[in-house]
Amino acid sequence: MLIEFCDVLEKVLWFKDLWFIFSMVSLYHSRYTKEVMQAAPPINFSLANASKKDVTFKLYTTSTPQGISVTEKSIRMLDIDRNLPAKLLIHGWSHYSTNPWYENYIKKYFENQRCNIICVDWSPASTKTFLVSSANTKPIGGYIAEFLISSQIPTENIHIISHSLGAHAAGFAGKILIKQKKGRLQRITALDPAAPTIDNKYVSEAFRLASTDANFVDVYHTDAGFFGFTKPIGHIDFYPNFGKNQPGCPNHKIDESANHVRAIKYFQETIGNNDFKAYPANITVNGYDYELDVNFQGNQIVIGEHTPQSSKGIFYFQTNGSEPFLIKN
Repeated sequence: MLIEFCDVLEKVLWFKDLWFIFSMVSLYHSRYTKEVMQAAPPINFSLANASKKDVTFKLYTTSTPQGISVTEKSIRMLDIDRNLPAKLLIHGWSHYSTNPWYENYIKKYFENQRCNIICVDWSPASTKTFLVSSANTKPIGGYIAEFLISSQIPTENIHIISHSLGAHAAGFAGKILIKQKKGRLQRITALDPAAPTIDNKYVSEAFRLASTDANFVDVYHTDAGFFGFTKPIGHIDFYPNFGKNQPGCPNHKIDESANHVRAIKYFQETIGNNDFKAYPANITVNGYDYELDVNFQGNQIVIGEHTPQSSKGIFYFQTNGSEPFLIKN
């Protein structure tokens, strides 16, 4: 049965229809998630086909809240305050810069702080089959790094907020900046970083997001063991509602991506708000399974945008099943 399923999965992954892929995988989710993840081939970067024209950038500032398209050359010439925090948003697989979460984050940030926001659109490279799109994270990360170097924004002012495959593109950007001695990103926030082909024992930290890619890497696991990473990979890793089935999300057979995108909502609610906290926990990982042991008597830390960047470890918090999701404590 498993061999037959893997043969089907390998063929299915070559179709571009996202929902067809999700549906085929979700049929086997309850019994075969662990086996399918382990049987999936590791990421193959020879499949990458992204070019520089496949990634574009749009800059939002308090003086240009409507946003302006920028290139490596044009951003270098712009008179912007480079001492302000710079928020770089990177979407994941099959998403576009027109996805509502970009708009929501821009609005929330401008309501709560002075900053520059750069939205990355790599949709020409992220809307391929998953195998190709995952491989494209490496060249896309390189193009993002080149843009950041040209922007002349100090790396200590840069905070990347990334979702799904975008988290690994962010990781590659951080790696390249370090390798070229252009500085180290201050922070990468990874919202349910993508797992298929990447959360694999044969894929080292050199080929995915890792805690060494920025001064502070905070990770939110909301679909662990399915579309999201299982093991902790940041300085601090949050497992809301134990990291798998988020309240209010239907099961994968009804809505395959609900848990995966919920991380975006959780982090959004923390922008400008430090009332939400998490409990320390210990995690025991066994392949793609894990157990979380929460210490409800331990010292809590603030969740999200305002998490102290000296924080390390594993943390748990509970949420509501509908907006507002986060619970004050």
